[in-house]
Amino acid sequence: MLVALVLAALLAFGLAGGFGEPDRGPDAAQPTPRATQTSPDLATTESFSPVGARVEADAPPADGRPATAEERARRFDGVARVRGRVRVEGASAVLPTGWKVALRPSTSLVTTGRVEPREVAGGADGSFVFEGVPLGGYDLVVDAGELDCPRRPLLLARPESTDLYLVVIAREAGEVLGRVLDAHGLGAEGVDVALVREPVDGERERRVVETRTGPGGTYRVHPVQTGNWRLFVGSESNPLVPARELAFALPRLTAPDIALPPCGEIEVLVNVATGRPAPGVSVAAYGTAGATRVVTDDEGKARLRWLAAGPARVVVEHQGRVIAQQQLDVVADELAATRFVVEP
Repeated sequence: MLVALVLAALLAFGLAGGFGEPDRGPDAAQPTPRATQTSPDLATTESFSPVGARVEADAPPADGRPATAEERARRFDGVARVRGRVRVEGASAVLPTGWKVALRPSTSLVTTGRVEPREVAGGADGSFVFEGVPLGGYDLVVDAGELDCPRRPLLLARPESTDLYLVVIAREAGEVLGRVLDAHGLGAEGVDVALVREPVDGERERRVVETRTGPGGTYRVHPVQTGNWRLFVGSESNPLVPARELAFALPRLTAPDIALPPCGEIEVLVNVATGRPAPGVSVAAYGTAGATRVVTDDEGKARLRWLAAGPARVVVEHQGRVIAQQQLDVVADELAATRFVVEP
């Protein structure tokens, strides 16, 4: 009798849930999940600048069918207005007088035969505006002197890109640092160094930034804008070593050390027929590698440095015309001397 009462009590306790939630099996209904709350700070909607937007000309219509030639052409049928402002960043950076903004036909974006180059003068407040621009692919180019403002792709197309307002950032240009060593691994002081960038996509002029190595052979080339440059050491027309390609990005780039071949020097004395020195005369030397040009001092002397060992041609010039010249050999680590007599 007692055992029967205990069994009955245990059975009643289990039916009331006292032993925990029973296994409902794989086909049992699952509890309804709670709705997920998304914080505004974690919004997933992607945003981008209109300048960097990419719009495909042959994107399919909303119904998913392929775009027809007529629909693709309609996207570029019309004109746009492009307005904006250049914002300068940097403690000492300012927009120069006469800065300009240009739209160049793009070489990378979808475009049409209707695109045309445009250029406008920028305002003193940094503003600019283009009216009636034929739709198509362009590069936005800001010419702000020594400021760095890389070109930006810009696709004008209907309906989303026909009236744009852009904020373009211009920053202080950067610098390239490096060191030039002689054939013995010591710093080469007084070597000419130049960075050259050829005109690209509608630019009018090549850019050349020059300097000269100081103590220890170190150099600093400034200002340098973002882009691809060629580094020349000694002379652009006859460099001491092959030119190096540099892909520069702000704020600075430290180039690898440059080792020179064995070099020598030439000392030139220029006199007039009476024997007096001839100051202020232009003297140049062209070696197998390296070229240099200097002007004689008050004693009629000029020292031509950093010429690669081997044959060299020394010339005396007046008003761009060669009036005397001589061929001689440059010996590594030695100073050669020569003399010229010229008409007063």
